[in-house]
Amino acid sequence: MILAVVLVLLAALVVAVIVGVAKDPGPTPIEIALGYEHAWDTRDFDVLYRMSGPELHDGLTKAEWVAAQRAVHLKVVPAPERVDDVAADAELIEGEASVVTTRLTLQGGRVVHNEVRMLRRSRAWSVVAYEPLGSGAG
Repeated sequence: MILAVVLVLLAALVVAVIVGVAKDPGPTPIEIALGYEHAWDTRDFDVLYRMSGPELHDGLTKAEWVAAQRAVHLKVVPAPERVDDVAADAELIEGEASVVTTRLTLQGGRVVHNEVRMLRRSRAWSVVAYEPLGSGAG
């Protein structure tokens, strides 16, 4: 009798976990956009590749893309200003597409806005375009 109760409870627990995982919507577009900005700030090209859709991979494999980004951004492009704060100013979701406008406050006080465009694929948001919108006084 005790074995039957334990098995029923175990089966209920397994079902609850499966249902919970299946219903989890994953990170929101704002969370993805803020994570993408953080990855750019830290120059974590591995994370950037994983968060990006094939539209941003330039037809390269992950290893090729990461190597190319490192070559450009760590050797050619001057060191970027460090980011003190990242926030989302606006979010628009239409079906399986989303646009998030981010606001980066740099160490010197300058504010930069970027547009992060995403598509929802296989239950996850992928960044398909990243556009600097410019900067203004803090």
